[in-house]
Amino acid sequence: MKLWLFLVEGNSDKIYVDKIIKYYVKSEKLKKEIKLEWIILDGKYNYDKKEKQIKQKINKFKNQNKNSDYEIIYVIDLDKFKREEKDRIF
Repeated sequence: MKLWLFLVEGNSDKIYVDKIIKYYVKSEKLKKEIKLEWIILDGKYNYDKKEKQIKQKINKFKNQNKNSDYEIIYVIDLDKFKREEKDRIF
């Protein structure tokens, strides 16, 4: 089993990304090989504020699934990418 831990800006991002993942990854693989987890960041720059929650989810998964791996997938909007220097740097 592998954990895909998605960090998304808001709940609507979770909905869209979840639909995309389930469209491209066969449901049997999701049931047997990949566990999807979500953390809503309430803004793209709030990773540090959620660090404790991120570690808790990873540790819980690792305790329940020995010798398993995980990936943290950080999803951000690029809607202000061209206008906002902070977004480009980030």
